[in-house]
Amino acid sequence: KVTIVEHCDSCVLGERGKGLEVGVDSMSWSRFSISATSVGASKRAAQLMLRFATRRQIATGRLLDHPVARSYLGETVAQACIAEGLLYRIAALFDSGEGVSVDVLAASKLLTREFAWLAADRLVQVLGSRGYDESNGAPQLLRDARVGRIFEGTSEALVSYLGSQALAARS
Repeated sequence: KVTIVEHCDSCVLGERGKGLEVGVDSMSWSRFSISATSVGASKRAAQLMLRFATRRQIATGRLLDHPVARSYLGETVAQACIAEGLLYRIAALFDSGEGVSVDVLAASKLLTREFAWLAADRLVQVLGSRGYDESNGAPQLLRDARVGRIFEGTSEALVSYLGSQALAARS
């Protein structure tokens, strides 16, 4: 049975007829939060990668001394720094009361989630078969990073949106 609720002014969030603005504002804050979570995930992946690669011995010595493992770690750290810098800049804009464009928040969500996905993937690669061991956290990071690429706008949809915005700005 469906119950129809009569409209009441106290049930309206924002101004009547401005629901899309409320939804966009909500999604923008979600994207900011997702960006923050992504930075943490990237940093955690780097931490776990460093811990494992420092302790793991392979035929040629420590895994950390292998060029591929070292480059994965370096790229992960660099991307986490970039993502964190972007996040702090956006937070400073929010704190100062300045508006942050929907485009910047979409780009932040896209960039930070893609970086988190790469970090989690690299972590699993460096850990090898241990990358599937639930006790070390790598599989959870990988699953969380994967869902982040589809939640609050898929990466592909955000790329398309940002591209459309860039083309519209040229016109």
